[in-house]
This record gives sequence, structure tokens and C-alpha cells, in this order.
Amino acid sequence: MYSEDLLNLIKNKNYSSFCELGAGRGTTTMYLAKYGYSDLTMVDLAEQGFEVAKYSFEKFKLSIPKMIIADVEKTNIKEESFDCIYNIGLLEHFDDPRPTLEESYRLLNKVGLIYMPIVPVQPQYKSFFQRLMFNPLSLIKNIIRSKSKENNINRTDYPRSFYAKICKEIGYKNIKCIPYNHIGKLIMMVQLRTNLLFLFINGIIILLKKERL
Repeated sequence: MYSEDLLNLIKNKNYSSFCELGAGRGTTTMYLAKYGYSDLTMVDLAEQGFEVAKYSFEKFKLSIPKMIIADVEKTNIKEESFDCIYNIGLLEHFDDPRPTLEESYRLLNKVGLIYMPIVPVQPQYKSFFQRLMFNPLSLIKNIIRSKSKENNINRTDYPRSFYAKICKEIGYKNIKCIPYNHIGKLIMMVQLRTNLLFLFINGIIILLKKERL
């Protein structure tokens, strides 16, 4: 779903270089590779995720992207290296997402796109009814996880205004918060001249378009 939305956003753009910041197993990068994008970079601190990614790319006969082991808050990659920077479900794990957003801004080309879906922690009642309606099996998985160490993974519940404020302070202009149903299709998209900020209901997307003189 998120990968399809990213593809729709970039398919008519003249973007050639892409970076999945906090890539994990690189599922989204593999999706882009499947559709012919070749200048792909994955950045993550966990080397084991890269091993899984290599296996998957080889299995589907796709070219293996560049893989850089680095902290997403300080990658040491040359500035303005990418036309598009993306990740899915990363920012909500940081108590302070500012360093990651600042590093993303630094790495983005003068005209580029940042695409970051966020899945904040949700009240149990809300999560329960969503799973019951759309994915009943996940209810069982959630019960199992609640009794395991995996449940200790940090996940914040910051509101949209929190991320918007940080992005504005970093230097993005014309930031807009646009409702989106992460289960359905993109219901609203406003093309702005400068920067874009898409925020999901029940999962926030930060989508920033950078244009600098």
C-alpha cells in the first residue's frame, strides 16, 4: 500500500537517486527495483536486515542496491545525494525525530521528495476494532507480542502538529497536514509549489518536497 503510493508520487518525476533511510529488510526498495529504478541505497544500523534483503533481491533476480551501515541521524553521506528519501514506520520509534528529519533534509537534493509513513501507538480499543475488521489474524499475533519482549519496542504517539512544527523549524515551507486513510486510497493530495507534508489518520505520513534556490 505505502510502496504503491510512493511509486505513484514519483512515476512522473525526474527522480533517479533513492535512499531508504532506516531500511530494515528493504521491502520498499525492492518494490522500486521491481519497477525499474536502479540507483537505490539502503541505510540501516542492523546488518542482519541487509542479509535478509540480499536474499530477497537475489530470489527475485533484482540488482542488489547499495547497502550502508550507518546511523540514520548521522549517515556521513555526502549532502544532497538523493532525489527521494523514504522509509515506512521509522520516525515513531524516536522520542526526538528531529535529528533524523534534519539528516534527511541534508541528504535531499534541491528539488526532491521525502516520504515517511508513521504508525504511532494507538489506544487498544481503536487498534482492536481495526484489526477485527481488516485483519483478524493480527489480533492473535498482537496478544502473543504483548507477552514478549517485542512489546517493549518504543513507539510514540505524537500528534501531527508535533512533526509539522519540527519540519517548519528545520526549514521546510508551506507545510500542510492532509488527512489520509492508510487502509484505503489516498483521498486528497494538494500539489504545492514548495514543500508538502502528508499526515495519515491512524498512521501519519510525512511527505516533504524540497525546493531551494
